[in-house]
Formats: sequence, structure tokens, C-alpha cells
Amino acid sequence: MLPRREGTGPSVPVLTPRRWARLVLPGGLHELRHHPGLARAVAGSGDHWVLVLGDPVDVDRRAVGGRPVAAHLHRLLVGAPYQAAAAVAALAGSWLVLLRSPGRTVVLADPLVSLGLQPLADGTGLVSHATLAPGICSDPLPGTHALSTTGSATTAPLAPVRVGELTGPVGPPSPGDTRKARLARHAGLLLGRGPRPGRRWTAAPPTWSCWV
Repeated sequence: MLPRREGTGPSVPVLTPRRWARLVLPGGLHELRHHPGLARAVAGSGDHWVLVLGDPVDVDRRAVGGRPVAAHLHRLLVGAPYQAAAAVAALAGSWLVLLRSPGRTVVLADPLVSLGLQPLADGTGLVSHATLAPGICSDPLPGTHALSTTGSATTAPLAPVRVGELTGPVGPPSPGDTRKARLARHAGLLLGRGPRPGRRWTAAPPTWSCWV
């Protein structure tokens, strides 16, 4: 996601292929650059909106794909932000989700971080791979962590937090609280579809850059 300078373009250096698409996000202050083949969905507008990248699966609701998942998350975000974060953390599939609400921005990835997630060192933006913003990225985020602002959603930098800290201030752990539980749900979904050839997981290729 790219912060747009005077509404005309990104205000930070980023190296993206010319064939990548650009999507101005709700509010007009931020921009997503992405591979044209990357699935994406946006729901909401103004102060409450959701961006979903990849191919999420909501096992409990039997919803597959970014559009229905984004619509459901947006409904939760408007009324209960902590419930929205918990619902994201419990998703199966390959995905990255950004939740935007007044006072807070949250970014969560699937437990394998299959689409890649690297914040800039100053917390102002995100990329899927360090080659998109050489020299200004922090280390890749592990599946145990997410990113969140701690102040105004329009000015505060994103900082790493444990996933469990975003899913509610009190109560028992949810299925999305731990990486082990999230991986178990993911594996259960795949097993339910029958035997499949094994896959060797490697670092995600650059597929998106997104500045908040």
C-alpha cells in the first residue's frame, strides 16, 4: 500500500514492474500495486474498509474467495473490530488482510505468510518482498505476528504485535490465537479435500506492494 503524495503517486520509493496494476484504496490517500493475477477484494468505504489479497477460506461460514470474506469482515469491522480481527486470524487458505477503522489499522497474514509480508523500517508501508523496497525494509514478519497501529489510523506507523493481542482483550484463546491452531485448521481443510501431492513451501515471490 502506497501513501499517495498530493493524490498523484506514492510518496516513498518503490520498485514495481510496469505491468503491475494500481488500485487506489478507499479515501484516496493510499494505493495498492499488485501483480495482475493476484486475487483481491475491497469492501467498505470512508473510515471502515477491508482489503483482502489471495484466496482465503472461511471454514465456519463455508465462504471461499476474497469477495464474500471481505464483505463479512466489513460487517464485523463496523460493529466489533476485535471480532473482525479474530475472524481474520481463523481463516484458512493463502491470504493477507488489512482492516481499516477509525483509530486503528491491522494487517494479518495466513500462518505460513504465503504472500509475503515485510513492513518498511519506519512502519509507513508494506511490501511482499524486500526487493520491492531495497534498503528500507524490516525483517519479514513471521506467522505468529501481525501489524497494527497504536494511534491515529492516518498517521501512526505500523508495528509488529502477536496475533493473539488483536483478537480480543479477554476470554479464552480463539482458533486464530496461535500459529499451531491456525496451521491445524489449514491442514484440516486440505485433508478434507482428499489426498494431494505434497508441496515444498519457499519464500513468496514479489506479488504486491501496499503502503498505509
